[in-house]
Amino acid sequence: MYGATKVFGELLGRVYARKFGIDFRGIRFPSVVGPGVKTAHMSIYHSWAVEEPLRGNPYEIYVDPETRIPAVYFKDAVRALWLLSRAKREEIKTMVYITAGLTPPYSAKELAEVVRSKIPGARLTFKPDPASMELVKEIGTLRFSEERAQSEWGWKTSYSLPQMVDDFIEEFNQNRSVYL
Repeated sequence: MYGATKVFGELLGRVYARKFGIDFRGIRFPSVVGPGVKTAHMSIYHSWAVEEPLRGNPYEIYVDPETRIPAVYFKDAVRALWLLSRAKREEIKTMVYITAGLTPPYSAKELAEVVRSKIPGARLTFKPDPASMELVKEIGTLRFSEERAQSEWGWKTSYSLPQMVDDFIEEFNQNRSVYL
């Protein structure tokens, strides 16, 4: 249902743009990483692998260490929305854009290594869940092109994995009461 309703919304936006001249624009994001995420989903480990150690908790990453799921830091996602909203209407040709996030996608192992290097005492382990692995096994092999977003409104991911983890830590610590 999720995918079907997403495509329906995009197609409906295109119809309204064509038929009524509405300025319709959209972005498809990869997994969005940031503090304060509460809803469990197949790629939540991106956020919880950073946040749980910041809370002093151990965390079991439920995918294989070599799993790669495309992800974008939430501040980059917000910046993408802002840039797209500011683009001149005549430059918008595609209407619904893909953002690939950090490219190439980092592995769960690389994420754990960066978190351990930035958060002393971070207790991250791997315990792959077979059901989760079945869902995510091919996601990391997909390649998304941001070419149209780059050429039509100047999109480019700005956070690397280490920068993302650094900023996540700072954001969480500065706004701890919001994220608890």
